This record gives sequence, C-alpha cells and structure tokens, in this order.
Amino acid sequence: MPLPLVVIESPDEPGALGLAAVASRWHTGSATFGDKGQGIYFGDSRFRVRFTIMGKGSDALVEVWAQGPGHLTSLVAAAGRVTAGDFLAFREMTNLSRSYTLTLSAAGSVRLDLLHLVKYHYEARGIRD
Repeated sequence: MPLPLVVIESPDEPGALGLAAVASRWHTGSATFGDKGQGIYFGDSRFRVRFTIMGKGSDALVEVWAQGPGHLTSLVAAAGRVTAGDFLAFREMTNLSRSYTLTLSAAGSVRLDLLHLVKYHYEARGIRD
C-alpha cells in the first residue's frame, strides 16, 4: 500500500534543493536500509505536522515545521490548506498504514528523491467526524 503524503511545495527546483539540504542535515530519522537505501528515513521526530480545522465543513490548515536543537526559531516552516475531505482521507489511510511520508515537490512534481521521511505522528486539532 502506498503511504499517504504530506508535501512541501516549492515553486522551483532551486527552492526544493535548498529545503532538501536543510532537511537532510537536520532530520532525526534512521536509514534502516543502510547505504543501499534510496534515501528513505524512518522515525524522524524533528519535523512536525499539524492539521487544524476551524469549523464544520471548512478546510484544514496544514503546518509543517522543524526546530533546530537549541534554537527557539524554526529551521523550516510551511503552511497550506486541504479540504476537510482530503484530511479525512489522509487520516484513514494513515490509520491503516500507521505511517505517512513527508516529502517535497518542485514546480508541481513530487520529489521523493530529495526528501523521503516516513513519519508516524501528526497533530490534529478541531477535528470532528
């Protein structure tokens, strides 16, 4: 089963490469496939994902951020919107697979080769079925 995705969109390749460089330096995941892997990291706890629905039937705000060790400010901060239906589908798929993938896109193309963090936790606020 493919994992559900949370994608940080960059409008261009240089922006995505910059985000990937920061993420590869600061994530806390482990490459369980060793050197033969494809840059897939599991168990990162530095990058956080939060979904917030403000009211019934409204879109969900999606926030992704990472705070560096010993820093009060974020290394990466991104925000976007998804429909409540898309969030509910994400939640259902995540409940089935017990994980999701945090990745990047450049100019509308998902780039798992730049960032592929398999995550297990996210926050959900204001969520009602």
